[in-house]
Parts: sequence; C-alpha cells; structure tokens
Amino acid sequence: MAERGGASQWNTRQKWGLCPVAEGVSILHHKEGECRRSAAAGSPIMAQRRIYLARHGVAEDFSASGRDFDRRLTDEGRERMRRAGRGLATLGVDVELLVSSPLVRAVETADEVAGSLMPQRREVWEELSCGVDEIALTVRLEEALTSGSVFLVGHEPDIGELFAYWLTGRRGAFHTRVRKGSVSFLTAHSLPPDGRATFEWMMTAKQLARIPR
Repeated sequence: MAERGGASQWNTRQKWGLCPVAEGVSILHHKEGECRRSAAAGSPIMAQRRIYLARHGVAEDFSASGRDFDRRLTDEGRERMRRAGRGLATLGVDVELLVSSPLVRAVETADEVAGSLMPQRREVWEELSCGVDEIALTVRLEEALTSGSVFLVGHEPDIGELFAYWLTGRRGAFHTRVRKGSVSFLTAHSLPPDGRATFEWMMTAKQLARIPR
C-alpha cells in the first residue's frame, strides 16, 4: 500500500528533515530540506514491511486499583498522543495493522493515534507486554504481516531492545533510551534471524505534535 500524499507530503517531510521512502531515494543522514540519493539511485527501494515502533504516552504514576497494568494516560498524555497522531498523518504515515500491548496505557495510546491514522485492523498482543521476548514477537509479526505497514505500541526497555534486535540481529547489541510517546520508523525485507531492518527516522511525541496540519 502506497503512502498517502504526493508533492505536498514531500515538501512537508523536507521541512521537518525527513525524506519519504520513494523510488530511488534512500533515507540517509541529511540536513533539513536535503535528501541524498543512494548509490543505487534509479532502482526502487522495495521495503516489504514498514514498521512504526512506539512507546506509550505519558501515564499516571499509580492506578486507582494499585496495579501497574491499569495505569492510564494522563490528560496531557492523551492530548499529546492525539496531536502526535495528527503529525504522523501529515507525514503520510499509512497503517494497515495497529497493535498494542494489553496494558491500559498502551491501549489508550493506540486509541489516540488511531483517530488520525485510521488503521485497517487493530489488535492487542500479549507479546508486546512488559518483558518482551524479541524472538516470539518477531515470529508473531512475520505471521501477521508479510508486507505493508504495522504500528506497534509497547513499553521500555522493551522498545529499545526490539530496536537493537531488529537492526542487528543480536539482543542487547546497543541501548537506546526511548522517550514516552516517541515513534521510530523501520523498514525491512525480512527480520532476524534471516534479515535485518533499516532505521529510517525517530521523532518524539512533542516533535510530532508540533507538525502543522
């Protein structure tokens, strides 16, 4: 499925220092408004999967029940994720499958971005709960989506560990501090152990929320 938008999306992404994944263009390190072409310019980039990996938004410190599972997003957290969802839509993000951890704060984060992203399907996976098994989650993802786009909402430090595993094929290869509400974009023909993902960009919820519609 193609990403939404044409020239206007290109201009928006340039303004915010992002390049779209498009024919003959690789997303490399670049300055705002400057996209560098890859050595293979002219050949289409055929990323079979587009993976958006998000940490849940800002949540309350304690739930009414006292259970960590039941912690909800704060009013500020809800509003910021709602605006982040609008920012993602402005960038042309198109989601086929939106998946969250079953924890309340993750489900509510998915609720807020879903209004703008309008995914074709929504699911809740136990594999995204705290203490992710990278291999089990990868198998579930491979079975659920062989091509197209998926948006995953989970927790730290799991998101950082997934990020490292999908990019390198090794657990704990490096450590990434992922802020609440941040979204990372990866592309992949196949995931470990057979393949590796490519890192495209990462933005915080605050940065996404500031993107004008």
